[in-house]
Amino acid sequence: MHHLKPRLHTLAAAVALATAALSAGASNPIAAVTPLWTFNHNVEPTIGRSSEIPVWDAGTSALWIIGGNGLDVLNLTGQRVQSFATSAYGNVNSIAIAGNTLAVAFTNSSNAGLPGSVQFFDTATFLAQGGAAAHLGGVATGAVPDMLTWTAGGTRLLVANEGERQSDANNPAGSVSLIDVSRAGGSLVTSVTTAGFGAFDGQEAALRAAGVRIQAGVAASVAFEPEYIAVAPGGQFAQVTLQENNAIAELNLQTGQFTRILPLGKKDFSLPGNAIDTSDQDGGISLRNVPVKGLYMPDAIASYSRGGQAYYVMSNEGDAFVDDADIVRFGNAAVTLDPTVFNGTNLPTQAQLKPNSVLGRLNVLRAGATGDGSSTNMVEIVTLGGRSFSIRDADGNLVYDSGNTLEQAAIAAGVYADNRSDDKGVEPEGVALFEINGRTLAFVGLERTTRSAVAVYDITDPAQASFLQLIVSSDTTVLRPEGLVAFESEGRTFLAVSHESTEDLIIAGGGSNRTVLYEISPVPEPGTWALMLAGLAGVATLARRRRG
Repeated sequence: MHHLKPRLHTLAAAVALATAALSAGASNPIAAVTPLWTFNHNVEPTIGRSSEIPVWDAGTSALWIIGGNGLDVLNLTGQRVQSFATSAYGNVNSIAIAGNTLAVAFTNSSNAGLPGSVQFFDTATFLAQGGAAAHLGGVATGAVPDMLTWTAGGTRLLVANEGERQSDANNPAGSVSLIDVSRAGGSLVTSVTTAGFGAFDGQEAALRAAGVRIQAGVAASVAFEPEYIAVAPGGQFAQVTLQENNAIAELNLQTGQFTRILPLGKKDFSLPGNAIDTSDQDGGISLRNVPVKGLYMPDAIASYSRGGQAYYVMSNEGDAFVDDADIVRFGNAAVTLDPTVFNGTNLPTQAQLKPNSVLGRLNVLRAGATGDGSSTNMVEIVTLGGRSFSIRDADGNLVYDSGNTLEQAAIAAGVYADNRSDDKGVEPEGVALFEINGRTLAFVGLERTTRSAVAVYDITDPAQASFLQLIVSSDTTVLRPEGLVAFESEGRTFLAVSHESTEDLIIAGGGSNRTVLYEISPVPEPGTWALMLAGLAGVATLARRRRG
């Protein structure tokens, strides 16, 4: 049979190539990453729509994506199957789905310092008839409800109310809303409790001494700004990032109270493996060790379990208090160093560090690590973010930090943006965890690269995490990955990445506002290889018999 031999050669070649790939990249359970489609949300009839937070819903087999002025629902082929303008409810921030209940968070559009809300919708009705018909009702939350997540079982919704400062006279308290949700027929039943930080008022000095960043003259209950929530694998606690405060708040989900504030410490950029580029005016990209400390200040957080212990993965983006006066260039004349510390012996002198090609262009924190310091006579130079992601245990202890491997990966891929060297580098922001072939992988979105980039790490062993690859978009209009979600459907694995838009991108004529879907093809597991090889042997035997 003349047609059998080519087929045999093709199968043999495929097995040989795949076996070689498995042997060469045994540490990476991903065989290939394939971009399937890119969807632009900011086109007629949805001008003003963006892509910030994607959620995969297995019940409707669709991606639900919020951003800008509304919500889009896309199927796996990248077709928009439903759309809903949400401006009537406020400024949309976050989305989460449990069962057939969709929750969407909104900031008060007339005054962000006032309470926001969470609006609930029925997903099936939403797809069939649109958002207005699907609306089940809403509840008030704290100011600036910035992130939503359901607990296991989908009966309780947690809302991170950032309470972001609007002005000296309009600085609302941060909190977490705990919303118990049930569906009785077509009706929605909710009960809301609020976890605030009032118990920590009066402890500001002790908290600062422990490493928590709090502005001078501001109570802890107002200074703490919840950013992101991860529920512990056991479900009893949740950890909440307080990004601007460089801390984590532990929330007891049984009592509905915060139990402790965990400071995250400083990253020393003078240590091996932590070298960074601190200038956009030094003639190019140059990673070097510098006498600078970075506050981790994580944005997104995700949890997983290993050996019966809970671990938390955090993207160390960095963020200052909303007032830009918190940030100053190190080269500014208002910034001075303590000459007894920076004396030219143990550390370089101020004069040696001030040039723009050294640290002069670097953005540093005027009020230092404690939040109540001064830019005069500094004993340490403190900047924003860790330019990394970290893994910590439930007590906030650092188990792993990626050092400068994110920036090294961006440089190697040709997507490092040198004009961000003076700020926060690649700015890791979003985090998604997913298990492939029994290995736990972390997908970390890099917000500031010249093209969309997502780093992939194997975090199966929390203390020995390893870089696997950088997923880089070939589309120059796809920038600033914001939200990530990895999921499985019909036996295939996917990664959806949303990309926000900002005013400077619009002014520059840039793109974004786009959602990209990748397919993640796992390396076949040993059992699969055995079946393939057995099949190949069977085909070879059949060929020999037919030739005989």
